[in-house]
Amino acid sequence: MQLLRIYEEGGESHFEELGVAFRPKVFAPPAPALEVSDPYEARQVLFVRIPADWPAEWHPSPRRQIWCGLRGVVRVTASDGETRIIPAGTPLLMEDKTGKGHATVAIGGEPAMGAMVQLE
Repeated sequence: MQLLRIYEEGGESHFEELGVAFRPKVFAPPAPALEVSDPYEARQVLFVRIPADWPAEWHPSPRRQIWCGLRGVVRVTASDGETRIIPAGTPLLMEDKTGKGHATVAIGGEPAMGAMVQLE
């Protein structure tokens, strides 16, 4: 699986893709083993709704967090100019807490909904 990451370097945000490794693990006994990744420590989970008309203004991520889209599609533009279309089901690790940040907009005329897993 690929985990999309947005991070800050030199005041600009950039994208990169990280591989996520899975290993067999008995996760929910007595059920058979599942393929499980290494854990991420998390502080809280929020559900976020991005309205279809929400303005795409530049902002850094308020904290290190993972967006897990549940419905809809978002377009995220890093301050270096690269744009990614992120459909529901594609996790985005947001680590650009400083600098210009990124701009996010729901596309397709529909709101986007997701779970925001805050890691700090």
